Amino acid sequence: MAITNYSVEDMHFPKSFDLLPCPNVIGKMKLLLAKIKLLYKSKLKKQPQELFDRKTMEAQALPEYTEVRKIIKKVETDVPEFLSRLESSVVADGEINVAPVKGSPIQKMVSSWWRKSTCSLAVLVLWFSKHRSGVISNMLMSEWLVRKQQEDKTVGTVAKHKTGDKEPSLIVLSADLAALLERYYRIRFRVRTTRKEFFITNTCGRVVKIYDDVNKIYKLQDTKSQLSACVFRRMIESESRGHDSTTCAGVAKALQHDPETALRYYQVPDTNEAIRRQAHIDVVDHTKLLKDMVAEELDTLFPLEPYANLNDLDAIREKLEDSNAKAMYPKANITDAYLNQIRENFNKQVAGERVNILVEILMADYTRDNISKQAIIDAAKRKKLHYFLKHDADKICRKVMNRF
Repeated sequence: MAITNYSVEDMHFPKSFDLLPCPNVIGKMKLLLAKIKLLYKSKLKKQPQELFDRKTMEAQALPEYTEVRKIIKKVETDVPEFLSRLESSVVADGEINVAPVKGSPIQKMVSSWWRKSTCSLAVLVLWFSKHRSGVISNMLMSEWLVRKQQEDKTVGTVAKHKTGDKEPSLIVLSADLAALLERYYRIRFRVRTTRKEFFITNTCGRVVKIYDDVNKIYKLQDTKSQLSACVFRRMIESESRGHDSTTCAGVAKALQHDPETALRYYQVPDTNEAIRRQAHIDVVDHTKLLKDMVAEELDTLFPLEPYANLNDLDAIREKLEDSNAKAMYPKANITDAYLNQIRENFNKQVAGERVNILVEILMADYTRDNISKQAIIDAAKRKKLHYFLKHDADKICRKVMNRF
C-alpha cells in the first residue's frame, strides 16, 4: 500500500503511456522489498522471553572467578601426582591395563588414577583454552603427534568439533601444560585399545562426561562451584564485555561465537593466529584475577594514610606493576579507569581525616565569620597539602567550613 501511494503522490515517478504509475517499476520495487524482508527478518527478530529469562538466570548463576580458580589450582597440584602413580604402574612389557578388575584392589587403584588423570587433565586444557568439551573428546592421538612448537607455546589442531565445518580448533598450551599432556601421551599409547582418541576412559571408551567425573572427584556439590566448558566460556565472555572492542572481538573470535565470512571456508589458521587469539582470553583471565587479588591486598598496597599523595595515576600504576598480583598475572590489563577507581576509593576513605587536619590548621586564624573556600585553599598550599583538594575540593571545603 505504501509503495502504491508513493507512486501516485510522487510527480517524478515513471508513468505508463496512459499517465498512470508504471506497473513494471512498482513490481520491481515490491520484489526488492520482499528480498530485503527475507534477508533481515531473522536478524531483526526479538529474543523470545523464555530464552531471555534463561540467559539472565545463567548470567546470575555464574561462579566467581576466584572460587573456580581455587579448584583449578587444586587440579593442577593433583595431576602430576596421578601421572606419577600411573608411570610407576607400567609393566615390564611396556603395556598398562587401566580397566578395573573385580577382586584386584591394586588394579582398581590404577583404574582410579587413570580416570582422575584423564578428567583432571582434560579440565585443565578446557579451563585455559576455553574450548568446548567436544574439542577434548574428539582430539586424536595422531593430532597430538603433529602439534607445533613456537617459542614457549605448543599448538595442537583438532579437526572434529562443533564448528569444524568452518575451521579446525587450535589449542594453545603453556610449556607446563604441554609437558603434562606429553606424560599422559607416553602412558596412553601403552594402553591396548583400538580407540584413536587422545583421552579415553578407564574402560577404553570415548570421554563424554568429563565434568560429572571431575565434580565427583573433587566433591563439588554446590551448583555454583561445579565445572563445565559452558560455564568457563560464559565467564570469559561476560568478563570480556568490560574490555575494549578489540579485546571483545578477539575473545568472540577465539570462542568461535561470531566467525567472519572468510572463515566459512575450511582454512587452517597458522600458529601465530592461534596464539594471538589465545592472548585475548589470557588478558581477560589475568585482569579479573589481578583485580580480585588487589582487592584483597588493597590496605597493604595503599595504606589509608591521610598524608599520602595518591593523585598521580602513574605512581599507582607503578605500584601495581611491582605488586605480587601483577607478577602472578603478568598479562593483566591495568587501565586508567581502574587506576582512577583506586584513587577515588582511597581519597574518599581518607577524606574525613584530611578534613580534621585542615580544621586544626585553620582554627588559629579563622572563625565562622571569615572562613572561606579561598582561605582553605591558601592554607593547604602554604602547608604543602594542596593535594588534599585535588579531587572533591568543594565537598572537602564545605565540610571544613561546617566545622566552624
